[in-house]
Amino acid sequence: MKRAISLSLPLLLLALGCSDSGNSGPTPDPGTSSWDVPVSSDPVPDNSSCGTCGTPSEGGFSSGTETTSSSAGDVALADLLTEAQFNQIFPIMNPSDPCYNDLNTMCAASKCTGISTYQGFLEAAARFPAFLAVGSADDRKRELAGFLAHSFQETGGGGELTCGGVKAGALCKCEEDGYNDASVGGYAWSNDSNYQAVAGKSYHGRGPIQLSYPYNYGPASEYLYGDKTVWLNDPGQVLRSSLGFWGSAIWFWTVKEDHGDVNLPTTLNGDPDGAGLASFYYYKPSCHMAMTGTWKPRQGDVAKNRTFGFGVTINIVNGIECSGAWDYRGEKRVEMYKYIAGILGVSPVPSDWTGSEDDYLTCKNQTSFMTP
Repeated sequence: MKRAISLSLPLLLLALGCSDSGNSGPTPDPGTSSWDVPVSSDPVPDNSSCGTCGTPSEGGFSSGTETTSSSAGDVALADLLTEAQFNQIFPIMNPSDPCYNDLNTMCAASKCTGISTYQGFLEAAARFPAFLAVGSADDRKRELAGFLAHSFQETGGGGELTCGGVKAGALCKCEEDGYNDASVGGYAWSNDSNYQAVAGKSYHGRGPIQLSYPYNYGPASEYLYGDKTVWLNDPGQVLRSSLGFWGSAIWFWTVKEDHGDVNLPTTLNGDPDGAGLASFYYYKPSCHMAMTGTWKPRQGDVAKNRTFGFGVTINIVNGIECSGAWDYRGEKRVEMYKYIAGILGVSPVPSDWTGSEDDYLTCKNQTSFMTP
């Protein structure tokens, strides 16, 4: 479950190839990735020309020994991930897997299995031209491994099952525990007047990365359908199609960028994770930007070890797992990232990463983005 408080005042989103979506903001060049752009000294990084952004040596990368410009060309998702590999990662989708019947019996009440298909993933990904479009083929496979690792964790893959253990349970559940379509008022708080809850609706976690809150449902709906009300009026639609299921997660991964001067309430929707937070300036890049080097970390981000890599995506998805709170939850994400990278045939850490493996893979040494 994604409990990190994801804020946007206003939502200045990356317009990644969908001109009628209503989103606006910086667009990374989908063909380049390098690591030698100076750290931003601005309170909020100006990423408008960040198609070739990276990090200085203190951010962990040397100067571009592995990353490429546009040499990878237009690499299709199907070239990065075959259906056989997809089925290996998600045994619940593979009728020939010895765990298939047991998994589908255990997950019979799940809404995931009919909408989480390989073909559905390909079709949803095609709506996001910048998804998996930066750097070499290996760079793109690492980003894909990161996306799938979080999807694995958030849909039940971190739990132990009687058949297959930790590597068998993903896509078993796609809705936050304790909630369903009959739930009322869940995660209804929103600080954005453009995206407000509809009375009687619940905006709890749904989909592969557990999309939560109206300020995420609204703009994601706007991007995919050109209309914020599709999901604001009926958030359960996220789980009624492959486009909604996979698209909600790819939107969060690729497009979602948070910034704003926020005065948080004492609690958020009764959630103690929001308690006691005062006014501060807040910025959080997208997961895509963190994996591809297409943002400019502020000086404070570098000081807090928030630069690039899979560990930064953990901080973005669920920052309460970072720093002193690092435990089995984050370790499971790292385990699955390395496992999936192995299936895809790519090293989990780039060869030009000059920091420690821990600093690339984990957020145990990072301050949460909730502390700017």
